[in-house]
Amino acid sequence: MTSGNPYLRSAVQKPHVGFQLQMGRAHLKGKKDVTFSRRPTPRVKVGGVHDAAVIGYPPKKFAKVEVVGLRKIKLGEIDETLAKRDGAASAREVSTHWKKQGFGLDKEVWLVEFKLQKS
Repeated sequence: MTSGNPYLRSAVQKPHVGFQLQMGRAHLKGKKDVTFSRRPTPRVKVGGVHDAAVIGYPPKKFAKVEVVGLRKIKLGEIDETLAKRDGAASAREVSTHWKKQGFGLDKEVWLVEFKLQKS
């Protein structure tokens, strides 16, 4: 029914966990097991298995991930350990990234913890 209209098709697709290309590579190497989402709702649930995809249209799927943790945190709570788990070099790199997008340290984001599904 919606297969002919690409705009409708994208609205009914199963949610995926999106990554920038370099973060997708870190994920596959086991260097990334968390991500941060600024969306008002998380769009994923603990225990859910989702496609991991490189951001773009259409998204390029590269793995399946299981969500193992989900909670809201403030950007200022991101420490060195969380930053490294996100694939960043440091907490400062993460805060600089969010600051460039116009967000302060008091901005709440979703912390999504996941594990790579074995094929």
